[in-house]
Amino acid sequence: MSEFPDHLQIVVTRKFGMVALTLPPATMIVLIGIGILGHVWILVLMGVFGLGSFVLWYSHGPVTNLNVSASELVARGNLDRSFRTEIVVPASEVKSLGYEIGDDSEPSGLYARRSWRNTCLLPDLDRKDAIAVAEAIYHKFPQYERQDGIGVSFHLN
Repeated sequence: MSEFPDHLQIVVTRKFGMVALTLPPATMIVLIGIGILGHVWILVLMGVFGLGSFVLWYSHGPVTNLNVSASELVARGNLDRSFRTEIVVPASEVKSLGYEIGDDSEPSGLYARRSWRNTCLLPDLDRKDAIAVAEAIYHKFPQYERQDGIGVSFHLN
């Protein structure tokens, strides 16, 4: 974490294990092979789509940068999405910051709670690190503090 006069910069680098790097593409290649051999073209399409999504996700690299200013939070890099590499959340929309446990469609990590949805800013961050980041943001920019004075929020879905 780096602190500047007008913003904070948080850089998170994930380490991908061999299973995480080899299992998804191997599974998609097997699916494509079974589809071709069995003339089940839907399996081929699913395998090609899955492999393409993995390649896009992997091409984003292991780094996520979060830049926080008084006016906005900007997350760039690997956001655990295939097609999206940047999220901008205006400060006026942030109700609280906190850790959330992910599910099948969303990763665990640091989230900005907004009035109508929650937005993951730093995916794959554990609870302890998410709380530390939120506290640093609250310290530097008190306007992000929850209006009810509770500070860091904990969401368990």
